[in-house]
Amino acid sequence: ALGFHRIMASADVDLTDNVTLLNSVAWEWDHNENARTAEGEQAILADIAVFVLSLKTGVRWTPMDALTISAGFDSLSLFADTNLKVPSFPPLGDPRPPVFDPTIIAASLGDNTFSNAPYLTVDWEFAPGFRIIPQFRLPIDTYAGKTHVGYDPRLAIRMKAHEDWTITAMGAVAHQPPAGFQTAEPFGDPNIPPTRGTQVSMGLEWAPGDGWEIKVEGFYNHLHNMAQPNNDLVVDEDSGDISQPLWRADMQGRGYGMELMVRKRFGGRVYGWLSYTLMQTERLR
Repeated sequence: ALGFHRIMASADVDLTDNVTLLNSVAWEWDHNENARTAEGEQAILADIAVFVLSLKTGVRWTPMDALTISAGFDSLSLFADTNLKVPSFPPLGDPRPPVFDPTIIAASLGDNTFSNAPYLTVDWEFAPGFRIIPQFRLPIDTYAGKTHVGYDPRLAIRMKAHEDWTITAMGAVAHQPPAGFQTAEPFGDPNIPPTRGTQVSMGLEWAPGDGWEIKVEGFYNHLHNMAQPNNDLVVDEDSGDISQPLWRADMQGRGYGMELMVRKRFGGRVYGWLSYTLMQTERLR
């Protein structure tokens, strides 16, 4: 069973001729109930419910036609509840008969993640047809009782090569909290840091007129601090205690590809688009 609900709203208020208050909110609830089955075996059952609330507020200031400065605060709250039922199977080599019903291991995982970040964005056309858009976010992520502070710089460049053609480029660093099951007890490790991604992209936009926009873009994203299952023992240097964390955040990954998007503006706030993405992802263990 699968359920998905989302409500979004926004309200912009012009405080003065060149200052606008920006506000938006998004509410989302997801539910996924599935079972992994095999003939002659008990099923593995998972019931996952996720509630997400996203808020963003800020101020946009346009002191001149070629310069726009935006600053504000965005917040994301995620509440996840997972119920698992996993049958315990006999070890390999144990005789099958007589057959007994397997013991069912039931567990509930509750995970709350809070991500808050102040941000600052500058959009400056310092030469005709040439815009630079630097942005900085300071993400403060709290999950599994621990707080992690990161940095998310971003720089975008837009250059008009022709009246209808625009060249785009972007480079950024972004952080994202790990999945809840990787940090929530009893199966997770609360010390796992956020995943860090280094992103670059370059594209070409064509606006032939009559509200049509066509864009093709190539991108590359390199991931650090990805969590993977741990099979190694860890010895505490001070106490000498031996433990085996279930996860370790030392895996890297990457994704790269191209995207084609066609968009049509019908007037006002009404528009439609169609996009296709071809992407390859890899895990570099």
